[in-house]
Amino acid sequence: MHSAHYRVDVAQAKWQTGDGDGALETLLEVEEDQPEWIKFQTLATTTVREILEAERRRNTPLRGLAARLGVDPTH
Repeated sequence: MHSAHYRVDVAQAKWQTGDGDGALETLLEVEEDQPEWIKFQTLATTTVREILEAERRRNTPLRGLAARLGVDPTH
């Protein structure tokens, strides 16, 4: 669990430093390892929401992750 929490922090840091693809990849890896745990992680959902808001093109993996985490892309 500690490793998953750390990787969510890493994903947020990647996002904040302009590596949106890296952030998404890291979050998808965490989701693969801890699918139930990640659903309740505020930082994960916040990061996904921020990426969605900045998205200019359709990103199917991102939208899939957002849907599984219950992140509404319109908010």
